[in-house]
Amino acid sequence: MLKLKVLLIALLFLSTVVVVVAANRLRNEKSIVPSETNGTINQPSNETNTASDALEAEATQYPFRLTITLNKTKFSLGETVNITLRLRNIGNETKYLLVGRDVVSCIVYDEANSTVWNEIYHLVFIAARLSKRIDPGEEIVFESYWKQTDDSKVKVPPGTYHIVGALYCGYYIIKIKTPPITITIVEQK
Repeated sequence: MLKLKVLLIALLFLSTVVVVVAANRLRNEKSIVPSETNGTINQPSNETNTASDALEAEATQYPFRLTITLNKTKFSLGETVNITLRLRNIGNETKYLLVGRDVVSCIVYDEANSTVWNEIYHLVFIAARLSKRIDPGEEIVFESYWKQTDDSKVKVPPGTYHIVGALYCGYYIIKIKTPPITITIVEQK
């Protein structure tokens, strides 16, 4: 029983180290322009920007397609930004996302392209949500949200921000970042 506990603690420590390494790789990237991906952005159809006007961006690196979706692009100061990330296996073989190795998250940048908030630092144990089997054509959906704070939990000011979806998949040596979705945060009067 003691050996099992020691083994579990060692596995947990190793998983945490891998997640931290992946997070640091994502954090150290300042540019919001995705590299080594084929990305597209779908704009809303009109300027009213209501909740029915979905906005999404996607990027593909075989065998995965990562899509980020927001329901609007204009938010009141302090309003939660709901984000949907969808990861699809576009390949012909079953793939596995494993605990402690693979990370799906969203990242928020300011107008100077500096990282404001990286979701990976705010999840209790991100790897727990990524122990998944993905068959060809299958899609996994992750619901995320940004409470308009920076990584230090300080409220951000009104302004323009860019949100990207990111996948770091160590075993398959895949790193995908979607093109940014630009949002505006305005003060309510």
